[in-house]
Amino acid sequence: MNTQLRRKGKDYLEQAKQQIGPCLTVSLECDGGGKNSQVHRDRLRRAMNRMAKRSDGSAEIRRLFAELKTLIDTREMWSGEYSGVCIHISDGVTRFLKLPYPPVEKADLDDSFCLRPAADAIAALGDWLALNISLKSPRLYKFDGERARLLGEVDLPQSVYAFSEDGAVDSGQRAHVRRARGVDTPHLVGHGMKANKNQRELNEPVFMREVSHAIGELPESKELPMVVIGDTRVVSSFLDTYHHRGGEVFTVRNAESHPDAEAVASICRKVAWDNQQKRKSEVLRQIEEMRQRDGVFSNNVREVFEAAKQGRVSAAVVSCDEEIWCRMGKDEKPRSAQADEENAFEALDRIYLETMLKDGSAVVLPEDKIPGGKSVAAVFRW
Repeated sequence: MNTQLRRKGKDYLEQAKQQIGPCLTVSLECDGGGKNSQVHRDRLRRAMNRMAKRSDGSAEIRRLFAELKTLIDTREMWSGEYSGVCIHISDGVTRFLKLPYPPVEKADLDDSFCLRPAADAIAALGDWLALNISLKSPRLYKFDGERARLLGEVDLPQSVYAFSEDGAVDSGQRAHVRRARGVDTPHLVGHGMKANKNQRELNEPVFMREVSHAIGELPESKELPMVVIGDTRVVSSFLDTYHHRGGEVFTVRNAESHPDAEAVASICRKVAWDNQQKRKSEVLRQIEEMRQRDGVFSNNVREVFEAAKQGRVSAAVVSCDEEIWCRMGKDEKPRSAQADEENAFEALDRIYLETMLKDGSAVVLPEDKIPGGKSVAAVFRW
């Protein structure tokens, strides 16, 4: 089961764990996304003002609220399609995540970030390659989780018809590519060919090999998953030629012809989200399968927390709509605590964070959806 957190999501969580001092978390439902951005920004401004009145008013806290105000006032950041946002701000860190789902709403100022409202979005974060494969003007993009950038430095052939100087292949010729020294554009040379194929059919295998070769030379092709976008037949023809060393390849065969960078980004976001939801289902299935095994399954918060700290949690699901506060006792065991006690921490968020950073898999759900009917369920490695 491939449920490992992508590098970008892991970076997000590692940065969150390293924060010391006041950490501001705000999550907000945003019905209508960017179309109603003024409504969302007004709601957030009111929440900020209420929090500011309850805070101690220190210079450090005022800087956090000043940064939040800047986010609220930057109208262009609130454009696009989304159903919620999650904002994390601390000294030197500002994160603004648009969510494709409505989160549990929070407005917290604490010693650490609350990560569960953004858990699904964090798990979907990652860089991707995106190839719009067509017989004319193929384009390769890099998607960074938000935007798609055309990789102009990758030399893809312009067209399936670009492999002969006169734009046609003589009958009786078999196409193959020969690169003359100092010449970038491949030219066709004769090799014996039957006359029952047209120009496109003759050139297409060479065209696909050239596209595959250009992508294969890119360092990112060894590291990143790829989305291949195009007509069903052309996508299949390309994949018959190409082996992606970066692992996962996803295909989108019903997109509009020649999508622009914004459309490619939208496609990549949906593919990343659908893939994350599939991984989430796999985690839940693993937990359900292990529920009846003694010593492997647990829904005890303290026990799961200790195991997560030790890197022993293989898979966990935690509640998004509950809070369980603990503190570490003299015996270094977690004990129940009130939220306002000194050194208190929210245990469910810590379970999620520790599990993900120690190469386990953790997902967040409403409590009534968690196997066993409690606030946490986990499967141990040993």
